[in-house]
Amino acid sequence: MKKQLKKLAPFAIVGVISGATTFGAINYFKTEQDNTDFSYFSSARNDGKFAGINAAGISDDFVKASKTTVPAVVTIRNYQNNAYSGRSMDQDIFEFFFGEGFKNNRSQQRETPKDLPSGLGSGVIISSDGYIISNNHVVANANKLEVVLSNKKTYTAKLIGTDPSTDIALLKIEDKGLPYLNFANSDLVEVGQWVLAVGNPLGLNSTVTAGIVSAKGRSIDLLSQQSRTPIESFIQTDAAIN
Repeated sequence: MKKQLKKLAPFAIVGVISGATTFGAINYFKTEQDNTDFSYFSSARNDGKFAGINAAGISDDFVKASKTTVPAVVTIRNYQNNAYSGRSMDQDIFEFFFGEGFKNNRSQQRETPKDLPSGLGSGVIISSDGYIISNNHVVANANKLEVVLSNKKTYTAKLIGTDPSTDIALLKIEDKGLPYLNFANSDLVEVGQWVLAVGNPLGLNSTVTAGIVSAKGRSIDLLSQQSRTPIESFIQTDAAIN
């Protein structure tokens, strides 16, 4: 399975900062159900000079891409054996937005019961029968994994395998006819292309942001703590999702 996951890794575009994010140049991420071509720029001038951006076309394409992508992006809940974590998920969210001063004092922190997840992340459905790709760090040390679809339907997930060297994990839920995204060739992505980032940061479902591809082939030693032989070749974007 580890070898199979390594074969998948070069084609998977999965973010690795504060939870899994999924993004793609809009030209390439289209399901079999929606083969609509996306266009951004007005016709080129005869002299070969740039003729300008069709802003209305970009907006329409973002809407189409969001409608295609959001149903296939899921929340992953990681349950571990900690009886109490000493903090609740809602406290973490409020402190993320409002800072440490939001809480009155530490004595008011509530303990988190063991039936609440220890961590949250995102994943992408890649087949209609329920295979899901995510990050290794999202599922690490889990005793139980749950997957929540954009329509709030919840499944218990089976962990098929992981590859810490590429921070990839493969999960499976039991269902048929699920919305999914096709793999694309990340080698075809070009710096400057528009990007939509879709994920569930802090458990907030169906968050969509936009940006451009800033660079390709980035290696920032981010996976060295997970693997002695990390393989890094990130696509850098300015589309904030976390």
